[in-house]
Amino acid sequence: MVPPLVSWLFGASPRSLAPALYGLSRRKHRCVRDALRNGTWVQELRARVSPPLLESFVALRVLLELAQLSPGMRDKFTWRFSSDGVYSASSAYRLQFAGAVESPFVQLIWKPWATPRCRLFAWLLAQNRLMTADRLLARQWPNDYFCPLCMRNLETTAHLFVECPLSRRIWEKVATLAAAPTLNPATWDVHHMVVDWLGCLTRGRPNAEASRVRSWAMLVLWHIWLERNARTFRASTSTLESLIAKIADEAVAWDRMGGAKISSPRE
Repeated sequence: MVPPLVSWLFGASPRSLAPALYGLSRRKHRCVRDALRNGTWVQELRARVSPPLLESFVALRVLLELAQLSPGMRDKFTWRFSSDGVYSASSAYRLQFAGAVESPFVQLIWKPWATPRCRLFAWLLAQNRLMTADRLLARQWPNDYFCPLCMRNLETTAHLFVECPLSRRIWEKVATLAAAPTLNPATWDVHHMVVDWLGCLTRGRPNAEASRVRSWAMLVLWHIWLERNARTFRASTSTLESLIAKIADEAVAWDRMGGAKISSPRE
């Protein structure tokens, strides 16, 4: 028996050529030989084809009359997603990603070494899913409006992590601490999307160094968010020096946990 999607009619199938007619068919899995014998498929559709379907019916009938069957040859299955026509688990797996769009999150977030919570946090940040004041305003939920780090501007993800004066001082200190010049705000271009900004931090850098810088970036982003929450929910404020000390201590802890030795530049 030939499944509906097998391409036996000049590289196509009746289902793809005339989907509306296929929907009217009562025996969708009939083999080619039985369908063509004495025009059986025509008799089955008789009195069921409406005027709008006549054009499709005639076009399909012309193609079927041109089809030549080989006596004694049995129908066979062909897997059209592999070069040899044979099904394999690997080809089925690759098929799941057909038409997929490559995401920058793999290189920016998931491959660099970081703790799971930092990776998940960075992933939410890159998708603008953090509940900053601008998102709370859009939902008409209670919010404090101003950035809790500088109390000057509306709190958005771009402002909190990239534009805020305190955040930029943190990045400047960490750039020296990590020996990673691209983390210094003086080297940044203007970007409206956080994910674009993350990508530019390591553009043109060797893979190993890029991975180390991305790990540092996720660590700093996480601590800026912790400080933001401390000021918002607990009215607790840390000095710049204490924030840098916390970041440095956790970088050393990441090294001890089996991280990518982010606390010192790679050779």
